[in-house]
Amino acid sequence: MKIYFKSLEILCKLKTEVIDLSHHITFFHGKVSSGKSSIARIIDFCLGGDLEKTPAINSEFLSSKLYLTVEDYEVILERRKEQEVVLVTWQDKNEEFYRVNAPVAPTKTVIYNDDIFCLGDLLFYLNGIKAPRIAKNSFSDSSYERLSFRNFLLYCYLKQEHLDSSFYRFEAPILRRNSKEVLRFVLGFFTENLNQYEIDLSKTREKRKIKESTRKELINFLDKYQFSAFDIEKQLNEAKKQLIDAESKKQNMQRGYLDD
Repeated sequence: MKIYFKSLEILCKLKTEVIDLSHHITFFHGKVSSGKSSIARIIDFCLGGDLEKTPAINSEFLSSKLYLTVEDYEVILERRKEQEVVLVTWQDKNEEFYRVNAPVAPTKTVIYNDDIFCLGDLLFYLNGIKAPRIAKNSFSDSSYERLSFRNFLLYCYLKQEHLDSSFYRFEAPILRRNSKEVLRFVLGFFTENLNQYEIDLSKTREKRKIKESTRKELINFLDKYQFSAFDIEKQLNEAKKQLIDAESKKQNMQRGYLDD
């Protein structure tokens, strides 16, 4: 995935601040409580995160725009305080513009194309990637769910309490599974083909489970009326033999009728 930040525009009650993010590396420095961490929080907010309501944000912040390049697209993410949707505007190579209100959390309503339901799906799409799906648990008949864009972003933005070398949250039970899947994706062990094979395997196992249940019900029904699969097969073979004999007699009768 290729995402490059260009600038951040913060609309406050009294003025608008524009922060240049286009450098290869950007440093923020200043006194304690001067707003350094708020910049990172607002960037995260534009990407679908929660906004930590510090006194400054509560009293002054109104909305923000994050300008960025996603693969070959020029993108603007605009989000107002207290809103759970992000207004996404992007321009393609042909300089055609598109605009979508993208919910932060997945919904049942398609917002673009046939398979994009939220901001994360759209960001994957702009990166040329179909949103990865992983099994909900390790059981063979488990259904699949999204590996969200937020799962990846979690390891790009470390909150103050996680400013150490533990980028992947293996020690956190709730995050451990997604951490492993993100690591697989980053290292190249997660591919769309492998993902599709796993989904197909899950569907095949589900079909097998249904057929096995049907087989057991049929056996119970036959046992109840003192039938067996062998008896039914024997009767079918006998019926086929009688059908062949009847067909042969019919043909002989037709030939005799023609000879007369």
